[in-house]
Amino acid sequence: MPATGADDIRDIDPETATPGEVDIERVEAGLRSDDNLVRTHAAQLTTALAAEDPHSIEPLVPTLSGLFDDDRAVVLKEVLFALSLLADDEPEAVVDVAGDLPAVLNHDLPIVNSAAARVLRPLAAERPDVFTDHVDQLVAVVERPVSDPMEGLEPSPNPDAVRTETVENIRGQSRRRQLAAHVVAAHVVVEVADIEPASVSSHSNRLLALLDDDNPAVRAAAAGTLAALAEHQPTELNEVVPPLIDALDDVDETVRARAVAALGHLGDDAAVDSLREVAGNEDADADLRDLAAETADFLDSQ
Repeated sequence: MPATGADDIRDIDPETATPGEVDIERVEAGLRSDDNLVRTHAAQLTTALAAEDPHSIEPLVPTLSGLFDDDRAVVLKEVLFALSLLADDEPEAVVDVAGDLPAVLNHDLPIVNSAAARVLRPLAAERPDVFTDHVDQLVAVVERPVSDPMEGLEPSPNPDAVRTETVENIRGQSRRRQLAAHVVAAHVVVEVADIEPASVSSHSNRLLALLDDDNPAVRAAAAGTLAALAEHQPTELNEVVPPLIDALDDVDETVRARAVAALGHLGDDAAVDSLREVAGNEDADADLRDLAAETADFLDSQ
């Protein structure tokens, strides 16, 4: 007779497991195990089941969220991958874990950051309301400097081309994962600002600072958030006009377009001359030029 405890969960091969044949209670017991190897295997099995049928892991969501503070990165990574598959298919199924995701997004390990971003992205698109109480944490994720995984390590006394390439690949992958988390967090703030600007407006100075971020996607999200705030609370954001005028010179057209939109909502004619310059720039996108011209005309007519 086969064993039924958590320890025998390792008898189930994730590569061949199918949702209809696996006892989900055994998987849950494995996820709750104090044995690191059992817990890791159960997490990998959960991801495999979610890949076959995301809804098969719905009963495990509370248990999975309880592993957000697991000290094994491989467990946390697998848990987040499984939840991301479910979130892609049915965001409502992971709503209850939303409040814990911003903290995981700020985890010390980049692979965890990017895995958390995969869960958060579809959830925020459908239910930004569940993040209204977490704007401070989300902005903190975006503000966090990109770390170098090699910082503090002694350089090799005999570097060669292969070793150097490996180190640079590690650095590049780490940077991409961290930036992915930054971008997702920034876009969630945009979504929240659209539905509940009051929960974001107190962070306007921090958003202004992000207009100088190295990542154009972050700058665009910051400008988009300020545009959303300006649409709903224009009289409370007069101090943002000069930085937004500066953003009209950004190298990224999305940043410039969102800055134009924000300036239009703010209604300050101090931006007219700069908007006219954008409208007259023949190297700019035609839609951006038209938007800038229309916005300048609107401000001039006020």
